Amino acid sequence: MTMAKTIQLGYEKMRVSDITTDDTQLDGETAGYTYHYTDRPIDSYSLGPEANAAEIIFPGSDVSDGNNFSAKLYGYRVNDAPAEFLADISGTAGLARIADVTTALYTDTLVIASQGHIKTLSVADSANDRVAKLAFDCVGFQWLYVEFYDVSANWNAYIATF
Repeated sequence: MTMAKTIQLGYEKMRVSDITTDDTQLDGETAGYTYHYTDRPIDSYSLGPEANAAEIIFPGSDVSDGNNFSAKLYGYRVNDAPAEFLADISGTAGLARIADVTTALYTDTLVIASQGHIKTLSVADSANDRVAKLAFDCVGFQWLYVEFYDVSANWNAYIATF
């Protein structure tokens, strides 16, 4: 009998730099922003082969309680597969501090506006002035991309896979 093993990793930054302005949105037709595999944004996060599921958290810097953002989550498979829309979410900063400063806060409220993934995405620990998490099945994806829009402060996305 074999036993499946899950590797537990800490949170890793999905984007190199914090997002301070809206990303250019994938639109399916503008050159460089289609859903084609070759137009995958350079800021896409590469998943390891051990990734079966993921949690994403959204820390902010230079934020205040109540600052918000919206974002779309896309997944990319290998071998010329198109971008797959997974979810459209919105987040709001709460009072959970990242460090001992009042302007580095975690998103405490996450709302899933719409979903396109075959499996249901879920939000945990939302609206409690703690760290809200977006969780989902990522089996089969090689890259994930978080496309921020309606940005009101400096945001980023951190991922833990297991």
